[in-house]
Amino acid sequence: KAAAIALSGAGEVQAPAAGARGRSRTLWLLDAAAASELPRSLYPPATA
Repeated sequence: KAAAIALSGAGEVQAPAAGARGRSRTLWLLDAAAASELPRSLYPPATA
């Protein structure tokens, strides 16, 4: 749930991981259980 909270727009006080910022990108490595908690708005767009 920590990753879902951090990636859902929480502030750094609520979820310190929300402040993670890379120079060109930030890579989150999640297991299937953690990834299943992410909101659908963070999923990549479907390609046809």
